[in-house]
Amino acid sequence: LTAFVLTSTLFAYNFVSRVRWQRWAAWASGIAAGWIFFWLPPTVQAGVVASGVLWALYYGLQRPGNAGLRARPLLKPFAVSASWAWVTVMLPVLNSELAWSDIWGKTAWMFAGRAAFIFALALAYDLHDLDYDRQRGLDTLARRLDFGNTFWLIHMVLTLSAGCVAANFFLKNYPSNMTAALLLSLVLSAAGLRVLFRKSERTAWRKVWIDATMVGQFLLLAVAVLLGPTH
Repeated sequence: LTAFVLTSTLFAYNFVSRVRWQRWAAWASGIAAGWIFFWLPPTVQAGVVASGVLWALYYGLQRPGNAGLRARPLLKPFAVSASWAWVTVMLPVLNSELAWSDIWGKTAWMFAGRAAFIFALALAYDLHDLDYDRQRGLDTLARRLDFGNTFWLIHMVLTLSAGCVAANFFLKNYPSNMTAALLLSLVLSAAGLRVLFRKSERTAWRKVWIDATMVGQFLLLAVAVLLGPTH
C-alpha cells in the first residue's frame, strides 16, 4: 500500500509536467502503481477506485486546467483535503483487520483531523499563487478572502484539527505520545506557515516547505512511537 500511494502520487502530481524527465518519470510511476494495484486486497482496491474517481472529478475528466472541482473556489480545498484524508486514513484502515462495523466509529475523528490539516495546506498553496491567479483570472477561495482572512481561516482549521486530535485521545484512539506529537506538529505548522509568508514575494521553495509540514508531522509521529508507549 505504501508503494502504491508513493507511485500513484508521483503520477498524479507530474503526469502533465512541462519538464520532460518529470513527465516520463510520472508515467513510469503510474505504470508501477497500476501493477501494484492488482496486489492490493479487494477492499483496498475499492477504496483506491473511490479516490481515483475524486481525483478525476478534481481535474474535470480532461487535461488539467481551470476545470472540474479545482475550478470551484469553495470546492477545491475541500476536494484536496478529502482526497488526502481518504488516502492517508481510509486506505490504511481498509488494509487493516478492523471490522466494517468499527471503521467509521474508529476513524471519523481521524479523518476529520487529517482533512482539516490538509485543508490548511491547500489554502496556503492558493495563498502562494494569489498574484498568479489574479493575473490569469483564476478564482480561488484565497483570492476571495484575500491574505489576512485566508490566514485567519488557516489558523481556524488547524485549531479544528487539534480539536479532532484531542477527541481521538479521549476516545482512546490515540495514546498520549501520539497525541502530543500531532499537537506539536500543528503548532509548528501554524508557526512555520506564518514565517513562510512573512515576505510578500513568491519564492520558488515555498511550496516545498508547505509540503514539508506533512513530512514533519510524520517524523514527529515516528519519533513518538519509537520513544513512547503505543497502547
